[in-house]
Amino acid sequence: MKHLISIITLAAFLTTTTAHAKNPKDLPTPIVSSVPMELRIIQREIYVEVPNNGAGAAFLIGGVVGALAGAAINKATVAGAEKRVSEIRNQLIDYNFQKQFETAFREKANMQALHQNQEIKLLHTTYAADAGDKSASIGKNVLVVQPSYLINNKFDQVSVRIAVWLMDREIKSNGKIKTRITNMRNFKYVVLLDSNDKDSATETAKAVAELGTDQLVTIVDRSIDGAIELFNLSMTADVKAQLAKGGKIALYDVLGEQVRGTIIAKTSDSHDVFFQRGSPQSINGFNNFMSFSRSSELGINVAGSAP
Repeated sequence: MKHLISIITLAAFLTTTTAHAKNPKDLPTPIVSSVPMELRIIQREIYVEVPNNGAGAAFLIGGVVGALAGAAINKATVAGAEKRVSEIRNQLIDYNFQKQFETAFREKANMQALHQNQEIKLLHTTYAADAGDKSASIGKNVLVVQPSYLINNKFDQVSVRIAVWLMDREIKSNGKIKTRITNMRNFKYVVLLDSNDKDSATETAKAVAELGTDQLVTIVDRSIDGAIELFNLSMTADVKAQLAKGGKIALYDVLGEQVRGTIIAKTSDSHDVFFQRGSPQSINGFNNFMSFSRSSELGINVAGSAP
């Protein structure tokens, strides 16, 4: 059954994935945390990434239209994105992102480099929603990991993002919990779908849906693995040295996408990994995993995939 997230949950998600802290620093390498890691997975359906009309990051729309009243975002754009994504969601109706990400993370994340005791506490709410929860991990340098999976509103990119925070959480004398984010970084692995630039978003969304469940699941699974690989790469000696050294910021063309950043590594499939400064700092990877082209007779013709 299709899951509709509540307005409150959506608002909390948007808050926790943007600037919840005042000028947080980039993540240290290695990450040092002695309390249980919090793996927070709140999604059950794919979100649509919709550009903000004003300055700021994109909004993530998950099953709720009109939840962002008053925000700097075009309501017609939100409604259009929701309508177009419906068939893609239908194709993924039985896909369990929560279970798939948790399994992949436990199996593939380099826990020795990420956490001292390697204990994971699985939660299905945002840390903001748990602000008054006394059972939340209390202490310094609480490591919080929250993934999301997205398709952009042009319907030519599928991605998995892992937002990572280090935070101090304490119980005040009045019994309330105080949380302060000290460090943060985003990891985002993007699967670029090679569509016809002349196609409308409606046509492109239809073409993506026509890829079918098996191929859509494969794309999301590949994005999960790619995001975890970026997460692991950031802890390696070579990448830590690159991050410490910095480098020239340049504008790169990645299969037609303009990416501004510094190349710091290559993924296992030999694609460039970019470090992008900002708040939060980001490590992004891209893969031309599946190409498709329009066909008037067949609707969609799978053209091939990169190795």
